[in-house]
Amino acid sequence: MLHSRQTPYRTHRKPLLSIEKLDAGQYAGRFSGYVEGEKTFAWVLLEEVAFKLCFQQYPQIPEGAIIRFDVDHSCHVLDVEILNCPVTSVPASGDVLRWRQGTVPRMKILRERHSILRDVRNWFDQQDFMEVQTPCLVQAPSPEAQFFPFRVEEDNYLITSPEFQMKRLLVGGFERIYQITTCFRGKENGSRHNPEFTMLEWYRAFDTLGRIYQDLLECLVCVTENHLARTGGSDSIFLKPWQYASVAEVFQEYLHLPAEALLSKHALKLHALEQKHGACLENAESYEEIFFRLWHLMEPKLGHSSPIVVYDWPVQLASLARTREDHPEFVERAELYVSGMELSNGFGELIDASVQRQRFEQNLVDYAEIHRRLPPLDECFLSSLEQAMPPSAGIALGLDRVVMLLTGTTSIQDVLCFAWNER
Repeated sequence: MLHSRQTPYRTHRKPLLSIEKLDAGQYAGRFSGYVEGEKTFAWVLLEEVAFKLCFQQYPQIPEGAIIRFDVDHSCHVLDVEILNCPVTSVPASGDVLRWRQGTVPRMKILRERHSILRDVRNWFDQQDFMEVQTPCLVQAPSPEAQFFPFRVEEDNYLITSPEFQMKRLLVGGFERIYQITTCFRGKENGSRHNPEFTMLEWYRAFDTLGRIYQDLLECLVCVTENHLARTGGSDSIFLKPWQYASVAEVFQEYLHLPAEALLSKHALKLHALEQKHGACLENAESYEEIFFRLWHLMEPKLGHSSPIVVYDWPVQLASLARTREDHPEFVERAELYVSGMELSNGFGELIDASVQRQRFEQNLVDYAEIHRRLPPLDECFLSSLEQAMPPSAGIALGLDRVVMLLTGTTSIQDVLCFAWNER
């Protein structure tokens, strides 16, 4: 028969005026060692906070032990019970300290991450979106050459995005859907990248890319205001007036390249050489290589005074976006940049099945040119497009990076329970 404790351990703290003050009661935490020079005082960790407690005697407690203890109103320990001890005598590294270290303890950040994701879900629920859950393991990944999907066994891949499966739901009749899911992209690791990361993706059938970016602004403002209310903050870059600029305008402002430079790889390379930007273009042959080497010169400068949405991307970088009817040299694609970091990528979605197949087949040519194993095409997705997908728009937002910006951290590792090197 199972029994519950009449007086449970209090391992979660309430907001306190002093980190060294505990209400009288019973607690459980980790013994962190005696205060040097004060035989009856010791540190006990409750979550990420260290409390200095007074022991009435000098009990033999191994450093790092999990203990149950009672305290009175003066923070004097009245009774101690050792619940478990570490095998090693001093827990100097590993999981014992990982979530409690840093200028801002990771445990505190992870708690705030939970609140941020809850606020995101609440916002979408209030806008009458339906949360969906699509497979993480699929038979065909995105064929775009810039992605390095993880292959599982012979015939399965981890998703780089839930895009194909969510669009199949649009074909099936769903009109407002969103998803928070884990995505996987190889060869993406660093202070802002983790091969396994959290994506928020949503779609509106019968609506436009402009409406999607209005969603993005309203959602991030709402989430930011809730975050500031919880943490006592007063300002955030997300609350600044958002800026909007075309890709051509960004190239003109930062690299002094004219709009016509974007029309072809030869024009782009020629104008870049004229403006003395040739050093970064060595061995760059394709339009995409030339474009993004130049883009990476500008990207760190974007969105520092306020968020900036960059729209009207060249048709050569269409991905799964539809071309503009009035300016076919550009596509309905827009990206959000904040503090020099890309946060989102949104499309007015391509719904022409034959054009989408042609783009995928070109992706395979790109794969072959760089001598990579060709992935299979997602015939289920292409077949679904042939059944008529409604005019739609959608967007993917990197939630880990949003949490980084809201919590003031500079490494994606700080907002994850386990980063890639901690698995």
